Amino acid sequence: MYKIYNVLSNKDRKKLIKDIQPFLMTREELNIYYNNDITYMGKQTDQMFHLIPEVAPVMKKIIDKIKEEFFLDLEVRRSWVKWSNGRDDQIGMHHHYAFRDISFTGVYYLKTIPFFSSGTLFEDGFVRSPQNSMLIFAAPLLHSTPTNPFPFIDRYTVQFDLNYRNPE
Repeated sequence: MYKIYNVLSNKDRKKLIKDIQPFLMTREELNIYYNNDITYMGKQTDQMFHLIPEVAPVMKKIIDKIKEEFFLDLEVRRSWVKWSNGRDDQIGMHHHYAFRDISFTGVYYLKTIPFFSSGTLFEDGFVRSPQNSMLIFAAPLLHSTPTNPFPFIDRYTVQFDLNYRNPE
């Protein structure tokens, strides 16, 4: 696992929280949007979030930070924002390896609650990562959003599925 700190300026981070609001969809809306019956946890955006023009400049800063810190020529295959408030029905262990074209998963902690939701729950335990940091890990690792005792506080994370760039 690899952590990247101080990913965005506070101004960019707060702007992104504001700008994502119209793109968040409920579980039911996501099922209609994708024409499936998957149990989505919490609210999420489309899985090509980094390509939406309204957020693309800030998303590019996050992606550039990954490239700068990780020293690998990686590209984003999918990205989305997840909202949760820590309720049990928003928690579910999963991995991102089923897509086969994914080597790494990244989680950017856009807005969290210190000591309760600043990090990711893995099969082997909780890995803390503060607000405005990012955690990059192998796509096959089972992980989940953690619960928290404050359901009136929103948590926002940006997820990335990454793979090595294909040579052109």
